[in-house]
Amino acid sequence: MSEVAPAVALDAVRKTYQRGGQPVHALRDVSLRLPRGSYTAVVGPRGCGASTLLAVLGCLAAPTSGRVVVDGTDVTQLDPTARTDFRAETIGVVFPGTTVLPRRSAVENAALPLLFQGVPGRQRRRRATTALERAGLPASHATRPAAALSGVHRHRVALARALVADPAVVLVDEPAAALDADAGREIVAAITDQQDADTTVLVATHTACVADHADRRLALHDGAIRHPDGDTA
Repeated sequence: MSEVAPAVALDAVRKTYQRGGQPVHALRDVSLRLPRGSYTAVVGPRGCGASTLLAVLGCLAAPTSGRVVVDGTDVTQLDPTARTDFRAETIGVVFPGTTVLPRRSAVENAALPLLFQGVPGRQRRRRATTALERAGLPASHATRPAAALSGVHRHRVALARALVADPAVVLVDEPAAALDADAGREIVAAITDQQDADTTVLVATHTACVADHADRRLALHDGAIRHPDGDTA
C-alpha cells in the first residue's frame, strides 16, 4: 500500500527580510510534514516566526529558499498570479485584523470567495449559510450587516469565509487575539468542529487554550522548529 502524501510539506525553508539594511531571518531551514486531516498548533514567543510561516504556507509570501508543497503542488514553482489562484482554490486563511465588509451581511461576506470563483448566486448563498452555521454563527445573525455584529461573531464570519470554498488547508493566526478568554474558547471550538478527514488545520498561537485543542504542537523559536528535547529541526 502506497504511503498517503502529506497535505503540507516544507523542506529547508528560509525566509529573510531586510530591515534597516540588516537581514532578519524569520524562518531558518524549516522542514515539516502535516498529515491530511490533522490539527496542528504552532506555539512560540512573539516574533518567533509563526506568522511568517503561515504567510509562506498561505502563498502570501514567497520563501527565500527551500520547497513548499501544499496539497500536492509545489507552490514555489508558481508565478505570483498562479499562486493567487491556487490560494483561492485550496487554502483558507484567517489572520489577525482580517476584515469583513461592514455594510454587507454576514452571508454576503462569507460568500465572497465563491463570488470570485464565479459560483451562481443561489448556490453561493446556500454554501455561505452552511459555512456560517458550521462556524457557529446564530442563524438570526446571518442577514445582519457585519457592523452590527460583536467581535466574536465577526471572527466567526471571517472563519466561515475561509471555509466556504472547502479548502484542503486552513491557516489561522492567533484566533483568540483581541478576544476575552470565553470568546477565544468559542472560536477555538468552532475551528475544532471544522476538522474532518479532508481538512488540514494549522493554527499559530501564544494562547494555551488554543494549543490544547490541537492534535500536536510544533514549537517555533527564532525562526526554527524545536523538538521537545530542545534541538532544532
